[in-house]
Amino acid sequence: MKSFFLSVVFCLFTFIAFSQKMYIWCPDELEPVAQTEKLNGTKVYLNIQDSRLLTKNRKEKCSSDALIASIENLLSSSYPNAKFVSKDQEHEYEINIQLTAYYSEFHTAAWKGKTEMNVELKKLSNDKKATYEISKSKSNANFGGMKTAKNNLKKSYNKAMIDLLAMINQFLD
Repeated sequence: MKSFFLSVVFCLFTFIAFSQKMYIWCPDELEPVAQTEKLNGTKVYLNIQDSRLLTKNRKEKCSSDALIASIENLLSSSYPNAKFVSKDQEHEYEINIQLTAYYSEFHTAAWKGKTEMNVELKKLSNDKKATYEISKSKSNANFGGMKTAKNNLKKSYNKAMIDLLAMINQFLD
C-alpha cells in the first residue's frame, strides 16, 4: 500500500512539474492620455530589448517583435510631439527598456500573470540619469481557466505600463 501511495504521489508530481506551461498573449492596445507638453519637438532615442528567458514548454501567441511594437506604440501615443530617432542620430534623451518577464503561468491552483522590466532614462545635456526596476504581477484562482490566465497577464502588463509612464513623467519634471 505504501509503495502504491508513493507511486501515485510521484506520478502526480511528475505530471504537474512537466505540464507547467508559460502562456504568452499580445497585450491589448492601450490608449494613454497624450502628454503634448512633454518632449515637445525633442529628439528621443528609444531602445527596447526583449531579454526574457523562455522555457521550451510554452504556448506563445505573441512574438517578441509584436510585444516590443506594443510598448513603442504606447510611448509614441503618450508623447506624440516627441521625435523618436535612431541611436546614430543626434538626440537629447535616451529611453532604454529591457523586458525581462512577460508571461502567465499556473502555480498551486492559481494563474499568475507577470510583467517585469528594467528601465534606464538619460538626459544627455546634463548627464541626468535614472534607473528603475518594474515588477508587476497579478494572481487569481483558476475559476475561469485560460481566460483568467490571459486577464492576469493583461492586468500585470497594464500596471507595469502605468508605472513606466509615471517614471518617465517624473524624470521629465
